[in-house]
Amino acid sequence: MANYFLNKRAVLFVWCMALSVYAYTEIPAAQNAPLSQEQTQTERTAAVSQVQAPVQGILSIADCKALEEQYYRMQAFDPQLLLDSFDRIREALNTSVEDAELLNLYFEHAKLISMLYVYEGNRQCGKYDTLIQGEAQNFLRQAEKLTGKHEGFTREQMSALFMRYANYLYTKIGVPKNTFAIASAVPVLYRKALMLNPGNIEAAVKLACWHIFPADVTTGNYNSYIESQEEYIEELSAADRFNAYLLYSIYSMKKYESAKGRAYLQKAAALFPNHVLLLRVSENYRNGYFSL
Repeated sequence: MANYFLNKRAVLFVWCMALSVYAYTEIPAAQNAPLSQEQTQTERTAAVSQVQAPVQGILSIADCKALEEQYYRMQAFDPQLLLDSFDRIREALNTSVEDAELLNLYFEHAKLISMLYVYEGNRQCGKYDTLIQGEAQNFLRQAEKLTGKHEGFTREQMSALFMRYANYLYTKIGVPKNTFAIASAVPVLYRKALMLNPGNIEAAVKLACWHIFPADVTTGNYNSYIESQEEYIEELSAADRFNAYLLYSIYSMKKYESAKGRAYLQKAAALFPNHVLLLRVSENYRNGYFSL
């Protein structure tokens, strides 16, 4: 039991330190960072066209992922289109929460809004984030009541919703006033998602990543699970792959598998070469520290 709480504290401390550095130190300066060489004019044009022509005024999951990738490339974007889309989703959900796709979009938008608020202090997004905090759990509870009922949500759909909500909460893990509560809730949500759908790859890999910091060569109970999920990393979104590459790189280095650890670091660099966490991990490696 003592080891459990020590491990939990270790996870909490490292993640909060990393996210605090990202949120309060690097991002404001990074707005002027040079673009990745991979980010060609064609790619930029495609990303912009995706988010300038949403279907029926609502951004799709693909549109939200495009904005997230843009953000991971350290490029700022005007949140107004995101917020206008979110207004339309909220209006529809306040009439009925029986549309799983709308709820998925709600939480995907909520994650981006929270990122802009927590990491950049965007006041406009802060107002929306206050609304989200007041209604998100209620939407989730209503969806749970519909799970398994005739014409209600399937277990797979509910599993996906738990993950979307976990992703939203994860953006807030470095905020001091609610860090412990959120850090405790996130792995529980991962497990709920897996109980509902054992094939939820995102939940499985993110739970493995959650265990990486307390894991080392002496903790086989963590290691076996971490290693069993490694093959599924490539099925994640670009931003999630980037985070997983960094964590599995650290895990490999802690196990003295330096070639593998550096290979994962290179994979992360190929995705978002200017990202602050990549630069931080690289610098730590140079100084002999295997951590964020």
